[in-house]
Amino acid sequence: MGGVRRQVRTPGHRQKGRTGGPSLISFFFWTFFLVSTAIAYLWIYNQTDTVATILVEKRKLIFELENTNRELQVSIDQLSKIDRITRIARSQLGMVVPPAESLIVYLSEISE
Repeated sequence: MGGVRRQVRTPGHRQKGRTGGPSLISFFFWTFFLVSTAIAYLWIYNQTDTVATILVEKRKLIFELENTNRELQVSIDQLSKIDRITRIARSQLGMVVPPAESLIVYLSEISE
């Protein structure tokens, strides 16, 4: 018999080799994906932290400016009081208060 020998498989016999399990390409893909995701997360976290710090500083600045504005408004109110203006007008500018004038208005009935 000089023919080709065929190997007969028995039902319980399996061929040895790679069956299942992750491939090397899949491993590198998932590793790259996870590292990229971690880097993106850290970058976003850093940006958020930076913006939050700037926001806190701006809120402090707004609070300080509002306080300064209130203080200046009080100063304006004190400087624009009529007693102070009258005193400065008399002492520094030599102005005098004019005498009070009487105004008399006559009303007459209209005759038809």
